[in-house]
Amino acid sequence: MSEFLPIMLKTTAMNCLVVGGGKVAQKKVLVLLRFGVRVTVVADQLVSGLERLVKQELISYLPRKFTPIDLLFKKMVIAATNDRKVNQRVIWWAQRLNLFYNTVDDVEGSNFIFPAIYRSGLLTVGISTQGAYPALAKQIKRQFALNYGNDYRFYLSKLSSFRDYIKSNVSDSHHRRLLLRKLLKIDIELLMAWDEAELREWLNHESS
Repeated sequence: MSEFLPIMLKTTAMNCLVVGGGKVAQKKVLVLLRFGVRVTVVADQLVSGLERLVKQELISYLPRKFTPIDLLFKKMVIAATNDRKVNQRVIWWAQRLNLFYNTVDDVEGSNFIFPAIYRSGLLTVGISTQGAYPALAKQIKRQFALNYGNDYRFYLSKLSSFRDYIKSNVSDSHHRRLLLRKLLKIDIELLMAWDEAELREWLNHESS
């Protein structure tokens, strides 16, 4: 069984080709759009959801069958048709062009897979079973969402702004790391109520 390394890949403005215009392709497209990917879909026909995305100019559309030239200037390709032979042909070409490639009907035939993704603001979590049981990953994601919902979205945003302030105002790297660790030990509700003045007061106390 293949091993997949969990990484956070910078995908803003990355060009991706999605081959297929059905519901499975639509699901992949929606995930890609959430992370800033520029998506082109090639397919004879599109489901209504993809048609709406084309009309809204959120994705590009090539109304025909896949050809290898479609992979030019792409970094990623998703083979999402209901024809295994077509998917295999797409991946064959993707391998030779050293692209990121995923085929929806063959985990072993992909060099990356989609985890179950939970995202709330800056908090992004990918949960994977290495393709062994995707439904379990989705179940864990739902459980995670119950424990780390919108509260953590705003908490992380506040932590991020405080981290930036500390990085700009505390020059000693050891002391800065210590402060950032201590910040995590403060009660969430208390920290959420802080403004910059209260952060400065806390920093003065911890630095005295």
